[in-house]
Amino acid sequence: MSLFGWSLTKTQELNKYRTITYRLGEVRRWFAGWKDLDVIVEYVCDDQKSCWGGIENLRRTYAKLRNTDEYGRTKE
Repeated sequence: MSLFGWSLTKTQELNKYRTITYRLGEVRRWFAGWKDLDVIVEYVCDDQKSCWGGIENLRRTYAKLRNTDEYGRTKE
């Protein structure tokens, strides 16, 4: 239910989303030096980039960084 732009959420659901957010932050810090994984974390965290081209752009960019095609097969 939404009222004036505010929504009610169960405490259990809110805690689930807090846990997910916390874990994503941990993963982002732990793998900060891995530039190929940083592209994925940026996609998840940044609303602006996810609007332009969506997951297809992410997949293409990630493949280029890993030197593979979009299906994970290595280029020869």
